[in-house]
Amino acid sequence: MCRTDLLARYSQLEVVEDIMLRILERLKFADSGYDLARRLRQNEAEFRDDFESYFRDLKAVTQAWCEDKRNAT
Repeated sequence: MCRTDLLARYSQLEVVEDIMLRILERLKFADSGYDLARRLRQNEAEFRDDFESYFRDLKAVTQAWCEDKRNAT
């Protein structure tokens, strides 16, 4: 995780939608997926704002953790 930026992919709406549909399929709620995907797209701006705020905090914590791991070795 420290060497790759896997979390940044979640900033892409298509990635979030794909993951959401896969999870719903595994939980046997695949029929709900397309309605939720529609709602996700309708509220994209709000979700993006929330994500960007959350992601900044998560990135800072993750970078500090990676730095601690590097310094520990």
